[in-house]
Amino acid sequence: METLFIGQEKLKFAVLESTNSYLKNIIKNGNPAEGLTVLAEYQTSGRGQFGNSWEAEKGKNLLFSVLLKPAFLPPDRQFILNMSVCLAVVDSLNEISPGFLIKWPNDILYNQKKVAGILIESAISSGALENTVVGIGININQTQFEVENMRTSLKKITGNVVEPDFVLTKVLEKMEGRYLKLKRGNTSGLFREYYSVMFGMERELPVRIGDEITSIIPLAVEPGGELLAMHKGRKVRFRFKEVQFILN
Repeated sequence: METLFIGQEKLKFAVLESTNSYLKNIIKNGNPAEGLTVLAEYQTSGRGQFGNSWEAEKGKNLLFSVLLKPAFLPPDRQFILNMSVCLAVVDSLNEISPGFLIKWPNDILYNQKKVAGILIESAISSGALENTVVGIGININQTQFEVENMRTSLKKITGNVVEPDFVLTKVLEKMEGRYLKLKRGNTSGLFREYYSVMFGMERELPVRIGDEITSIIPLAVEPGGELLAMHKGRKVRFRFKEVQFILN
């Protein structure tokens, strides 16, 4: 694997409660090196953003977390790290089979079905990002899901068994490249790239806002992570979980 630090040290487990929790516990009890990567074949309490559960069969998917130390990023701009990670995942998957898109804020879709999710958890100290745990789950070879019309996998998309380590190497290499670019202060083109693979960009989409079924037209994503969209004739900013896309 051609990386300088991300994934150079890996801890692999058959079962963990969650890779994010395990890595955060390591941080709590020491000072691990940036780039440390924790992998599990199965998570008993895997979750996505806002506590959503992650549905995965043992040994058939890619479940891992990476430690980053992005002190160079102001906390109010940390969503650009999320954007970079999402792009690294989408870039990797699109090299396997074109057509993957980012659903704001942190899901990866193929034909409106979720194939991957990202959970980023950061610790802030003295007004700066100290440690950031990037958790990623990608459906690789699982073919049966509780809700079939909402989930898919690389095997279902390509018709072939995919080697998880092959995908892991791609993602880690692309993540490091994008992370180092951020560290150099180079964010030129980041938003343009993100919008080019953002699900529903500048299209009318059905959504749920509270108890109401309505529609929005996504226009932009702001550095703090808010979604700027046209809703009922006016521009509205939505924070995470304030709007839910209705797929399929």
